[in-house]
Amino acid sequence: MVQRHQIIAPAILVRSPPTLAILRRHRCARAIRPVQIALARLKRANPYVYAAQYAQRPKQRTGDPLIDGAWFPRYRECPPLSRIEVFADTASKTAERNDFSVFLAVGLGLDGNLYVLDCLRGKWKTPKLLAVAETFWGKWAKEGAAALHIEDAASGTYLIQAMQETLRNTVRGVKRTKDKFTRVSGVTERMSSGRVFLPASAPWVPELVAELEDRKSTRLNSSHTVISYA
Repeated sequence: MVQRHQIIAPAILVRSPPTLAILRRHRCARAIRPVQIALARLKRANPYVYAAQYAQRPKQRTGDPLIDGAWFPRYRECPPLSRIEVFADTASKTAERNDFSVFLAVGLGLDGNLYVLDCLRGKWKTPKLLAVAETFWGKWAKEGAAALHIEDAASGTYLIQAMQETLRNTVRGVKRTKDKFTRVSGVTERMSSGRVFLPASAPWVPELVAELEDRKSTRLNSSHTVISYA
């Protein structure tokens, strides 16, 4: 029988790689290759990427959130923006167990940061969903929004087809080429480095953050999806 050996090469210069929570409190840890992956970047990683890629000890997804609400700085006045776009992940079912439909207006600042300008979450059946989408888009089109990105699946496909009749190239379908977990994991570094801002006093912020931080479910939701597209 062939013996197989596991080689573990963590990115932390210690005998046994610490958990992410311990690493964030530990001042003496050093990155093995700080030029490529700085210690600060390791500390900003989401717990699953850290465990699998940096500590070389993958763990199954549990209730640990991929996104921490403390990552998002708040802004009172939005700085100058170079571009505004709207993103949507929709659902056609309205039962309690089903996801919300989520619309997000996001601006790219001249400073390179992202500013979430508006969010609408709700559960609407298809005819009403179209009206909601048109109203939300119309609001931000007046502010100069350049495009509306909708996930091209289920009710989203219907919205794309219906709205492209009048808006043509402004409405863009987003094809899913990766699962939600992979998509969200790929953008957490931007968020954890404090480059995605939320408004300080908007009434929808607490609910959005609570859904992004949801510890009760191991399944990602529409809020995760739509913020990963931004």
